[in-house]
Amino acid sequence: PTMEDVKECFNRHGFRLTEFETIEQMESPSLQEYAERIRLRTYSTFELIPEHEYEAGLAALQAAASLEQEPQPVTSTIDVLVFERV
Repeated sequence: PTMEDVKECFNRHGFRLTEFETIEQMESPSLQEYAERIRLRTYSTFELIPEHEYEAGLAALQAAASLEQEPQPVTSTIDVLVFERV
């Protein structure tokens, strides 16, 4: 859902957004380590995609990881929303 969808849903149920922040989270210290975690299927969301798509994505990730000469952290951004009942 979009941010607007989430806000509208909470608004309909008597809440209003009071704070919003985007934070950066380190997933892994290097692309090679991240590729290994993905290979081990540490994320349950992989169960939701077809096997051939998982295999193709993993192959592309492993190819990119094999080119990594100096380890760089792999990060993701997370939106944090705080609501209060009105």
